Amino acid sequence: MRVVALVPRYHDAIVGGSEEYLRRLFRGLHGAGVDLEVFTTLDTHFHGAGPFGLRWDNALAGQRGTGTDPFPVRRHSTLNVSAGLRRRWSDRIALAHRRARAVPLHAGLSYLDTGFFALERWAGDFEFRWTGAIAQFDVRGRGVSGVQLEVMALRDTRLALAVDETPAAEATLAAHEWTVVAAPFTARERARVRLSVRDTVEPDGDPRALGVAVRSVAVNTESGTEQLPLARDRDSLLSSLTTEELAEHLDREAVTAGAWPAILESLLKGPASPSLVAAATKAARRADLVLATNAPFVTMAQGLLVGRMARRPVVLLPFLHLRDAAHHRWTLRHVLSRADRVLCLSHSSCRLMERLWGTRARFLGGGVDPQEFTGKDIDAGAFRAAHQLGTAPLVVTVARKTPSKGYRLTCDAVRTLRERGIPCEHVLVGPDEDGLPVDPAGGRVIGARPRNEVLSALAAADVFSLPSVYESFGLAYLEAWMMEKPVVGHRLCDPAAELIEEGRDGLLVTDVRSTVNALETLLSDPARRAAFGAHGRRKTLEQCTWPHVVARALEVFAELHPPPPRLP
Repeated sequence: MRVVALVPRYHDAIVGGSEEYLRRLFRGLHGAGVDLEVFTTLDTHFHGAGPFGLRWDNALAGQRGTGTDPFPVRRHSTLNVSAGLRRRWSDRIALAHRRARAVPLHAGLSYLDTGFFALERWAGDFEFRWTGAIAQFDVRGRGVSGVQLEVMALRDTRLALAVDETPAAEATLAAHEWTVVAAPFTARERARVRLSVRDTVEPDGDPRALGVAVRSVAVNTESGTEQLPLARDRDSLLSSLTTEELAEHLDREAVTAGAWPAILESLLKGPASPSLVAAATKAARRADLVLATNAPFVTMAQGLLVGRMARRPVVLLPFLHLRDAAHHRWTLRHVLSRADRVLCLSHSSCRLMERLWGTRARFLGGGVDPQEFTGKDIDAGAFRAAHQLGTAPLVVTVARKTPSKGYRLTCDAVRTLRERGIPCEHVLVGPDEDGLPVDPAGGRVIGARPRNEVLSALAAADVFSLPSVYESFGLAYLEAWMMEKPVVGHRLCDPAAELIEEGRDGLLVTDVRSTVNALETLLSDPARRAAFGAHGRRKTLEQCTWPHVVARALEVFAELHPPPPRLP
């Protein structure tokens, strides 16, 4: 069987879960006899460009060969959208997103929306949130007629409030002084308030551009004044929904935003490559099917186009995160619903995509290579010594350091345990993408590390904690189980909840309190940790190795291109 594959980027030096997955899958398919030809870009990294776009680096120019892979890898340059066009498109996309935000998230609750940073505590005294230059919040109730904010800025500046796009109040703020700013307006059932700060401050060692600190938001209603809890933000409301409820809400937002803004956003994200499409189409005419990967990039749309022009069936492998709004855009749903098959890494994703979008979904799952976990360069003692961890119980997180991975749940839980006098350490291994500071009492960030050190960290761990709500499968849990470690995952992440057998190989959590309880339960019971780890390893070896994954992929390929009948 001949397969043409389109992927956004592909190189041994690229760190990322989907990239590592594809390297393993492609080499497994090649070993099973598939004649594979990979079409990808010259990119190794991308960076944010404007509020909705990415700029790709074309870093592998001049390296068009196959590298270490036993099959051809064809590399093509990426087109980056010009700055002027990016600005015009971004304005149109932003307008569509504002329309989408009007879709009711909760019928009766006020909540903080965009532009607010995480909840913090002011010198142990009270809770507050920093804003950026612009922040927005929704207020709701019977006869809502005004808001009052208590704010403080780090420098003299001006603050403006607008209600449903109409200017409502302005104030001059003196540096380091708390000020109450009121904005009355005509009574209504719902109002969207925008806060704008003229000047921002970037403190030393803090990557954020800070507008004002907000320590209270009061809402005037027909029945009196109500406080908007600062902990109640859009993310907390969304995270309280089941994956199915959230997916339905995000679909409604996508329909409201419309098709053209979604198309423009896909082009801004990229990596768009006309030369790749042309070359892949030519190759696909000699192949049996087309495989394209990785939402929310434009690569899958390019793969569908290649398949249709070459008149070949198209299989998509999106690595879908059904709790991520970017994975519900009109373009992505359009492409997935028109593919001949969509490969999912969890059974729950299969069911939900079939019901919501009518996709022809098939379960693929994920896997590990057992030999990788027996290497002589895996050294738990050396890892502990290198990071001065001593013999204290150790919690390890291996993931990109970004809020969607839930690392703050583990950090807050570890800090709470230490405040209770329970000794433990927490190490975060992986690229520091958000750059936000971590309280040393809650964890130690050591950044991206070589593969042998990542495995050594897992070997040194007593518990592996990854309460992420954005996982397409959860390969990191398998890797922890291969080291016979118990795991902690998030109950609202369907792939994790499907993979982890609660009470047998791990525990599921939803908030800081449940994470504290889970870690305390496991750290205090060595026998339970050993039993959980042993069960997880047995399950992984029986169900989740790469030969299992490759066999399922070949079954799907055979549905679209059955082998010729054997001659008698």
